Amino acid sequence: MTTDLIIVNPPLQRNHRRLAHFADMVEVNTFERETRKELWYTKADFDAMQLAAMEDALELRAIASEGVPSNYLGDRNVDDICYMGIEHLLTPVCMWEVMASKKGCIYAVLSEQARHGQSAKYRWEAIALASITQSRGASSRARKLGKLHRDSIF
Repeated sequence: MTTDLIIVNPPLQRNHRRLAHFADMVEVNTFERETRKELWYTKADFDAMQLAAMEDALELRAIASEGVPSNYLGDRNVDDICYMGIEHLLTPVCMWEVMASKKGCIYAVLSEQARHGQSAKYRWEAIALASITQSRGASSRARKLGKLHRDSIF
């Protein structure tokens, strides 16, 4: 039984110094080569997850159009659908807004990089500002969803 991959808990950093502090007892997890493939999703796995999310969103849209009330977290006792994680797929307008936000952020970063030219060193602050400016809507949406998730738990 050979072990090709050893994972050890990373050292802690305190006070932003470059000092490593180790626990008294280190937990070492080893994985055999055969099981290592099971640790990552394949493209087929991602495709299946995206298809399942879209099917759930379409089913939730149908339920909402019929006027049937549904629980945000779903009913754990029944095969009910949970809204969490697929909110952006529930309406075409929301899907468009998310897609436009992503494209706008990518365009802003690429434009800022192009403005600096190839020979110039990238100014990371300007690139970050371009990204943040385009990501305000997504940040606001994430805060609202976080509050909704928190409120649905209590």
